[in-house]
Amino acid sequence: MKTLPTNQTGPATAELFVYGTIGSDLFEDGITAKQVADSLEQLPATVCTIVVRINSAGGYAHEATAIYNLLKRDPREVRVSIDGLAASAASVLAMAGDRITAAENALLMVHRSQLLTIGNVTDHRKSIEVLTKLDGILVDIYAGRTGGSRAKWERYIDEETWFTADEALDVGLVDEVVEGAATATACVDKRAASTWRKLPPAAERFVIDHREVEEIRDRVRRNQVAARMKRVREDDRRFRHIGR
Repeated sequence: MKTLPTNQTGPATAELFVYGTIGSDLFEDGITAKQVADSLEQLPATVCTIVVRINSAGGYAHEATAIYNLLKRDPREVRVSIDGLAASAASVLAMAGDRITAAENALLMVHRSQLLTIGNVTDHRKSIEVLTKLDGILVDIYAGRTGGSRAKWERYIDEETWFTADEALDVGLVDEVVEGAATATACVDKRAASTWRKLPPAAERFVIDHREVEEIRDRVRRNQVAARMKRVREDDRRFRHIGR
């Protein structure tokens, strides 16, 4: 499995890009705790500050909490930058930052965890028990980071609350709002967005039809194959030249 894209901006600072779905999807395109762990391990010893750049519509809550714990345990300073969208599970791992900033045109969203259950009444009761415990973990993370009461954060996740950058600053989700002229845009599959109850107009720009998602993925794959074939041809020409 690939590590996450990283960028070393100086001898002591490196950026880690969490751009995409949290957790591995059917296309294995998602961002996993294993990828984050491998990426952190491969950073040079000179790095003492990690900037985690987030632009994600969320994903699997358990994967987000694992990434959150990895970042919290890391001895280096962790700064989080919300570049576009930190919704659902992505807002959870954002709370791992020692300092959290959000672009002025960014959005954050918190809500209750979700689970698809197929089975009888006993199966559904077990799912409710799991979801209740998982929601409690999320509330502890949000309340612990912001200093707010658990009751307030229970209400926020129950109502599926969307925060602008300034609103996030007011409730303590972020420490600073920064200029956001160069923010990236997350793409959210319309089918995934349909599970959100309160999609605000400001977030509609993130939602695209799943057919567009497939077209984008196909384009990316074709570009990746073309780039790989180009490298193969270049290597072939290089080896032939050496052999003369």
